[in-house]
Amino acid sequence: MRSPLLLVSVLALVRVAHGDELITPNGVTLNASSQFFPIGNLTNNSGLSGPATIGNYTTITHAPASAATAWVTNASGADYYAAPVGPTPIMTFDLGGAFAVSDIVTWGYHFNAPNNNEAKDFSLQFSNDGGTTFSAPVNVTHARTAQANDTLSLGLQNANAIRLTITDNYRDAPGASGGDRVGLGEVKFIGTPLKIAESSNNWNDPGGVTWIGDGEPDNMDRV
Repeated sequence: MRSPLLLVSVLALVRVAHGDELITPNGVTLNASSQFFPIGNLTNNSGLSGPATIGNYTTITHAPASAATAWVTNASGADYYAAPVGPTPIMTFDLGGAFAVSDIVTWGYHFNAPNNNEAKDFSLQFSNDGGTTFSAPVNVTHARTAQANDTLSLGLQNANAIRLTITDNYRDAPGASGGDRVGLGEVKFIGTPLKIAESSNNWNDPGGVTWIGDGEPDNMDRV
């Protein structure tokens, strides 16, 4: 028999017991830096080779960078992150709902060959209040993938908005030129939807499922 677990809070976010999904953000706001190619291209699927889903996204490629397919900053010297240093790119993604986010998926910046303008080092912060407050950062490094994608683990972070700060590009990496700008092709996330439940009616389940109910857990109450 499962025993009721009374929680202090009145409401709680719980994971819905469905599989992970590929999250296409509702939009993205550029908080700092510039957009020689527009920031909106990061979330509008414009450069992808086809519709991306959680089942096929690793096979989806990205078209060469252009004003219609990718985002990139204005140029700043020969090395964007050396004097004169360009403004550090900071952007906020609206997820369009609450998710337990496990990964970021990025497609690279290229012209049919690797390019060192491609973003490299990311610092991500997570918000549950639409971007008013953010968590401590999680730092990851994106591979120089050109037309391919890269999946980077973030642990498990509850969020409805994510702030991404790009702290370096691939300037001076062998096998490509560039580095005076910072760019990417597309950004998505992987996660499980969250829903609000009344905590006083929650039960723990050994299988990791949260139950929401009317006093007794049953199939109608499982989420």
